[in-house]
Parts: sequence; structure tokens; C-alpha cells
Amino acid sequence: MRGPIVHHTMATAMTSANSDSRKNQPMIAGFLRRAPLAHCLFAAFALLAGCATAPPQKPAPAPASSLPAQYRLVAFDALPGWSDDRLQEAWPAFRVGCNALASSMSATRALWAPACTAAESVNPSDPLAVRAFFESHFR
Repeated sequence: MRGPIVHHTMATAMTSANSDSRKNQPMIAGFLRRAPLAHCLFAAFALLAGCATAPPQKPAPAPASSLPAQYRLVAFDALPGWSDDRLQEAWPAFRVGCNALASSMSATRALWAPACTAAESVNPSDPLAVRAFFESHFR
């Protein structure tokens, strides 16, 4: 078993640092004192060159526009992945959106108010009820 750690100090009559410690200077001070002007200009140029940015790359070409779009009524079952989608996971976001879209200050209030009011009676934990809601209010 080890004993307690003891720190030894040495009594000395010197109260100031030795002469070598007084000569310590930051490295840049010695460089600037000994370097000719050309070295200083090179150092400044190197610092500025490190701040340069590469020229911007050309943006990728935009995909061909599908406009004017043609919309047609289809059954929900005709939408790819509709029957496999977990719509109850979208329910919280839909409810938050309803608060904004059906607010009294919103220009879209008349359009969204009926669906948002009906959403209040839907059980969010029932996936069939959520699916039925979307299918009946968004045709």
C-alpha cells in the first residue's frame, strides 16, 4: 500500500526568475525583428491567400418543367403506395397545419375550416379512421 503523496518545495533566497527566463519572447517577435521587409510581405500574402475562396461552380441545369400540369381525378387506390402508407404518422402535422390554415386571420379559412373541424372528431390512434378521413375530405 502506498502512503500519502508529499510535495517537496525548496527554500530559496531568489525571488525573481533567472536571466534566461527574462529572454523568452513570442516566436513572432524574433521573426519580425530579424526578417527583412520581403519576409513580412510574404507572410502577409500567405495569410491573405489562405482566405481566398474557390470560384463558384455553375449550378446544375434545372430539370425539364412538367408545367402546364394536367390534373385528373383518380381513386386513392390508384396512387402508388397509398394503401401501404402509414397516414397516422402524418396526422400530427396535419392538425398543426389546420390550426394555421383555418385560423380566423387566414385567407384560406373558408377552404380549410370544414375539413379541420371534422378532423377534431377523428381518433388519431385508429389508422383506418385517419385513412377514411383523408379519403373523404381530399378528393
